[in-house]
Amino acid sequence: MRPFRIFCIFVIAGIAAVALIAGCSPQAEQAAPPTATPAAIGDLEAAAEIAQRYLDAWQAQDIAGMHRLLSFRHQESTPLAAFSAIYASAHSTMTLLRLEYRARTMRRDGRVLAFQYDITFHTRLFGTFSDADRELHIVHDSELGQWRIAWSPADVFAEMGDGAQLRFEPQMPTRANIYDRNGKILADQNGRVVRVFIANHRIPDRPACFQILAQTTNQPLDEIIDLFDVRSGADWEVDAGIMEPLAFIESSETVQALCNAEFRQQATRRYLHGALMPHILGNVGYPDADDLPGLAASGYTPATIIGKSGIEASMNATLAGQPGGQLWLAAANGAPLRTLAEAHSKIPESLWLTIDADLQENIQRLLAEAYHSSADAWGSESKGAAVVVMDVNQGEVLALVSYPSYDGNSLNPFPAIGREAASVLLDELNSDERLPQINRPTQGIYPTGSVMKVASALAALESGGYDADSRYFCSGSWTYGGDTRYDWLEGGHGSVTVRSSITSSCNPFFYELGFRLNQQDPHLLPDYIQQLGLGAATGIQLIPELRGNIPTPDNVLSATGLPWSYAFAV
Repeated sequence: MRPFRIFCIFVIAGIAAVALIAGCSPQAEQAAPPTATPAAIGDLEAAAEIAQRYLDAWQAQDIAGMHRLLSFRHQESTPLAAFSAIYASAHSTMTLLRLEYRARTMRRDGRVLAFQYDITFHTRLFGTFSDADRELHIVHDSELGQWRIAWSPADVFAEMGDGAQLRFEPQMPTRANIYDRNGKILADQNGRVVRVFIANHRIPDRPACFQILAQTTNQPLDEIIDLFDVRSGADWEVDAGIMEPLAFIESSETVQALCNAEFRQQATRRYLHGALMPHILGNVGYPDADDLPGLAASGYTPATIIGKSGIEASMNATLAGQPGGQLWLAAANGAPLRTLAEAHSKIPESLWLTIDADLQENIQRLLAEAYHSSADAWGSESKGAAVVVMDVNQGEVLALVSYPSYDGNSLNPFPAIGREAASVLLDELNSDERLPQINRPTQGIYPTGSVMKVASALAALESGGYDADSRYFCSGSWTYGGDTRYDWLEGGHGSVTVRSSITSSCNPFFYELGFRLNQQDPHLLPDYIQQLGLGAATGIQLIPELRGNIPTPDNVLSATGLPWSYAFAV
């Protein structure tokens, strides 16, 4: 009887390995067939357990635990830091949340075992996608006397074993517009700059090309040389930078001839009335380092332009939408190999403000005229002004003017007004001692002055200590012990009531009122003022604000270092 050769295929179920014996073609004059002994099966069970432990660690995103299961040789060739960096990069690129795997079979390939499995990735940006028919190779490590993982980058994705890279190609939606209440455009994405792209291996005259690029893109020559000769591959298409409109008009033909360049327009943020309301609109720019983890998780790249201040920042998600794009594997030369997943962009939405741009502009003009005409009287002392106009019935802010202002286009990383003009404006802004970037209506902290008289009068009437006919003789000063305070009008206002003391703005009446209310109850006046909303945030929310402070018997010591006394109430 002819002997038969037995081929064994091991299927994993849990950790146990079950031997399935397949019939094979008879072969003559062969030795007795090998058998799957219990010891051999036990060895395979141990190998399968190592594979599953490795995948369990990946499932738990325990990268160090994965690395400990590599063979000694593979741990040496890929130290933990490099190993961790590979997986961190892959997880970040695919915005990984979690993964699952399903074991399939185990097969022997010489002295190497191949653990076959499928994996499903759950991601923040791309949803769920699967990668089937993967193999994890296992070897018996003679140094350790145990089965271990024979790792390579192919264990992230198969193509990475041949030098492929995992890439995310974003599809960034166009940033939406901001309008005033009447539909006037305040901010749009219709500014244009020109980017220069050059095929590195097709430059006719490299020294001349690099020289003209340095001039027209306003970059140091050594950085241009480093970009092309060090940081870029020979067959890469290189983004060489941005040309200003004037430079493009004057030099584009020369750049094209010397560099074999291509020019592509890039949309950029534009504020059509740059100095009208930069404190409200804010500006856009590159993300800070602290922003990057959250942005990457949402599909943004470090080069993405985002809202940095004002409404551009607070409503960034609405104005920017949600990036989409493709997750794919690219060969070492950049050629696409395989698309793993795809995400659709979320369309941005435009915003309509309650601000009336014409009203805002007229108030700003009146303030500027007042400053210019009164410079000798008070302009040298006052650094700025604020005006707020509201619809008291609807609570809508119709104008929110901060003077002096500045051109918000100057803060754009790709200014539609041109980088040279923006640079001049930035120098003026940074050297202006009036601090134009402070939004005075919401960020300016000032003594309330006579505004407090209205709140104090209401507190007096509500407390019962005064009525509408209560009278006080205003002599022009108020004295308690050695503390004397004066009115703005020499000689005072004579006999006044609560009502006339407000219309005449009589200081001594309110000094006396504060003194009496403090004697009645030190908390009475500050508590009532706080009930009116003073000393609290307005809740405007979309733009930054600072809250004021109302001194009280409870907080004044920590704020001033002085104990509460009548003087604070006065």
